[in-house]
This record gives sequence, C-alpha cells and structure tokens, in this order.
Amino acid sequence: MNGLRKYLITLLFLVFLSYTASAQQFVTHAVKEGETLESIAKHYRVTPYNILKFNKELKQGDKLLPNTILVIPAGIGKQEPSSRVVMDQKKLYGEEEAVEQQPPVGFRSHKVKKRETLYGIAKRYNVTEQDIKRYNKELYSNQLRKRMVLRIPRYLNVSKERDSILATDFEVYTVAPKETRWSIAHKYGITIDSLVGLNPDLSRLSDYLRAGQQLRLPKLPGSSLENQETQLFSSYTVPPKMNFYRLEKEFGIPSEEIVRLNPEIAQLGGLKEGMVIRIPEKKLDPGAINTDNFIFYEVKPKQTVFSLTRKLGISYDDLLLLNPDLKQGLKAGMVLKLPNDQEGDFEVRNALVLDKINLLDSIDVVHRPKIMFVLPFRLDRLNLKDKESVETNIENRNDIKYSLGLYSGALIALDSIAKLGVSVDVVTHDNHLDLARTKEILFRESLSDVDAVIGPLDELSLKEVAVRASAQGTPVIAPVPVKSDISLNNVFFSYTSDAVLRKRMLEQVARNRNDQNIVVIADQKNAAVRDSILGKFPDAQVVAVLEEEKNIGVNRDKLASVMSM
Repeated sequence: MNGLRKYLITLLFLVFLSYTASAQQFVTHAVKEGETLESIAKHYRVTPYNILKFNKELKQGDKLLPNTILVIPAGIGKQEPSSRVVMDQKKLYGEEEAVEQQPPVGFRSHKVKKRETLYGIAKRYNVTEQDIKRYNKELYSNQLRKRMVLRIPRYLNVSKERDSILATDFEVYTVAPKETRWSIAHKYGITIDSLVGLNPDLSRLSDYLRAGQQLRLPKLPGSSLENQETQLFSSYTVPPKMNFYRLEKEFGIPSEEIVRLNPEIAQLGGLKEGMVIRIPEKKLDPGAINTDNFIFYEVKPKQTVFSLTRKLGISYDDLLLLNPDLKQGLKAGMVLKLPNDQEGDFEVRNALVLDKINLLDSIDVVHRPKIMFVLPFRLDRLNLKDKESVETNIENRNDIKYSLGLYSGALIALDSIAKLGVSVDVVTHDNHLDLARTKEILFRESLSDVDAVIGPLDELSLKEVAVRASAQGTPVIAPVPVKSDISLNNVFFSYTSDAVLRKRMLEQVARNRNDQNIVVIADQKNAAVRDSILGKFPDAQVVAVLEEEKNIGVNRDKLASVMSM
C-alpha cells in the first residue's frame, strides 16, 4: 500500500512539473538603478540561471545597466525552485538533453581539425552531440580524430521558446530605408544578440536588412517608443543669474517640464544658485539614426575608454555627446554611434566599423596543410633528353606554359610562408590534360587528408575533381578561366569574368570623368557591349564599324569629327 502511495505521489509531481513547463511564457523587464541579477530573479521567483538562459549577452557577474531590457521566463512557479526543479528546467531547455528533434532538411560536411572536440563542433553548428553521433555511427565506438569527415545535420530554424513570448510585451517595427541592425538596436536600447534572438528569421551569416522588413522589438512596460525620449537624466548645478528662459534655450526643455521633474524648485520659490537639478537628456530623433548620418561600432570585450577613443579617433566628450549611455560605463556589446565622416584606425563596411585584422596574427604554425597540384605538365609529350625540343614545346603549348608558370609561382609563395614558420606538404600530379588520367590519379590518391586542390585546367577534369572533393569538403581552386557550369560550393575560380571587369571599368570611368568625350567603336559581334556602355553614358559618341567581306574599318573623317568634339 505504501509503495502504491509513493508511486502516485511521484506521478503527480511529474505531471505538475510537465504542466509548469508547458505553461511557461515570458515577460520583459527594464532594469532600474541599483538592481542586480539576483534581485530581479527573486522578484520574478526564478533563478539567475533562468534569466541568463534567455539573455545570451549577459554573463554571470556582469553589472546590469539601467534601462537594459531583459526577457524573463514567467510561469515557472510561485516558490523558489529547488535544485531538482532547476535540473529539470535545464533538461527542458535542452542544456542536458536534446528536445525531440525534427528530421534534418539536409547535411553539411565538416573536416575535424586538430584539438577540436565534439562539444565544440556541436556548438558551432547549433546541434547536439547526439545529433552528430546519430548520423556518424562510428563515433559510438571510436574517438573523434583529426581529418575525420563528419555529416552534420541541418534543421529548420524553429524555436518553440521564442514563439511563446508574450505578444503584449513586444511591438512590430518596420525597418526604414538605410537603417541598420546597429541603429535599430541602439534606438531600442538592446544589443545585437537580443535583436537576433527576438527575430530568429534574421540571418546569422550576414547583417542584411531590407527597407519595409518587420521586426519584433521590446516594448517598455507602460510606455511606447514615442515617449522614450527622456529616459536618461544628467545632474546640473545652477550657476549665478540663471533663469528659466536661458535654461530653455540651453537645453531645449520647457520650463514646466523642468519644474515637474524637480519639485524642490517650486518649494524654494524658483531657481537658486548652487541648486542641483535633473535635466532630461533627449535622444536623437529615431528617424535621424541611419547610415546617412552615422556609422556604428560594437564594443568588444576588454576594451577601455582610452583604447576605444584612440582607435576611433574621437574624444571622450564627443563620444559621450552622441552616446549618453556611456555615463553608465563601457560594456561589451554596446553599439556606439559615430559621425559618418569619422576617420580612424578602422574600416567601414555597410555603416559598420570593422576592426582591422592582421592575418599574420592568426597563423597556426602547428597545422601542416597538404596541397595537391593536378596540372597538365605534359611529360608524355616532352623528350627530356632533347633540350631544344623541350624549349620548343614549352614555347608553343599553352597547357605546359600555364602549368609551369602556376607551379613556379606557387613554389615562390610556399617559400615565403615557410619563412613565417608554416610548412606545407605538396603533392604534384601530371594529368596530361586527360579525363581518364585524372580519374586514375583520384583513384590512387585519397582526398580526405588534402586541404586544397589546385587545378586541373580542362573543364571535364575539373568537374571530376570538384565532385570527388565536395564529398570531403575540400576546396578546389581553378587557376585559369574555365567556362564551366560547375555550381559546387567548394570550387573557387581565381579569375574575374569579363562582365564583372567591364562593370568595374565603367564605374571607374563614371567616378573620374569630368567633361571628357566618350567614343564607342564596336562591331556587330560586340553590339551588346556597346549598348551597355551607352546605357551608362547616354551622351557617348558612336562610330560605326564598316564590315565588308575582306575588309573591316571605320570612317576616318567621322572618327576625327567625334574625337574633336
């Protein structure tokens, strides 16, 4: 009887936990001055772990800044959770065990590098370790090893937790032209991570936003975006002979608003010298925060005000004027506004300030890459005993000439990086410009331990190598122009197409042209090119090409006439 009673109590407890988890919803909380993670957790009767779980930009021990918007899980329970409940919540959120997973929509390949772990790979691709093991059965019995090629499942980006966020705590925001993620995050006082977390459809691979795109953003309790202009205040000591008229002119705040915020003014009968009053700091008009007026910089961990101002080429006072939140302290993840013409030790791309990266600092001298060259050296056509015939063949055959030029240039590059401490294993094959020969080479050589393949030069062989290498995730570099319909992601062409070159040339002419005359001379074969130039420069002069059966040329008088215009 006692055993049955214990069983029923345990069953009811599990049902209660299940109901608590399924009923969970979320609210938002605007941090107030002096609040801590522990005090907020106690107020909402959750644990600090629950808050950190849904606010990824926060770390244990961080100081909370006033007006920071936090997502708080609600409905966990009315009492402080015990360690048993916390453990079950971790399981619910997928920290200890995976939730029921949908079938993958596809797979990607990953070649294991030195010192990589299964945990790190799972975190990188946002899957669980069990997901990886499920589609790589050998991991159940063998350890992860270098150069092992794993199949990583890809799932639809669906988050049940995010879908359960209360709609009443958020509002729909429509992106205006030239706005960026950084300007919108700054406008709402949240970080980029929070913006992406609230809008899971946003790409994590790029920072693209389109005008008219709708985003979900937090709505501060009891207020709207329009009346958020006076969230921050500064202390102001009243100087001698100060009056309300001068105060209004200096700060642009009506005197009635100043009296309302400082009741002591009415009690003391007006402004008094030495009185310390609160002055609201107006935020800039949200419509003015765009890429026409500002560029944006995201503060990195361990940066200081000194290093930041030196890097950005701006004084602290000017930086504070544009970013009043700096009064609360510098924090990693903050998005700072800068004038759009600001210059410093940085690059700007899509209105975002990028740190300059020195690739030499990221060299891994421990890793020893392996590169395979598959080029038509045509040793089958060369008689190495006859120096004169070898020189003749090299001079007259483009395949040999290109192969030797590429290979000798590669050897110079390898010698240069060897001085930096990087050693490269090189494997070289002569494919004779023949598909059968290429297949024979691939049959003998395993691509699983090759870091990159350079070549071949012929299209059929290039396709064969690309398809074989794609299964291993190995990049293939096509070193010369090859008209090919290859669309595999592991193929990289080292040349620029004529269309792209032409476009860049026309853009360069448009930037540097003043009042120069443009003359277009094109035959019928290049009529499309002629039309594209006229589309860019409608005022260009055209000289017709006279095409006869045996002769081709232009009218010299016509050419002289347009050249002298």
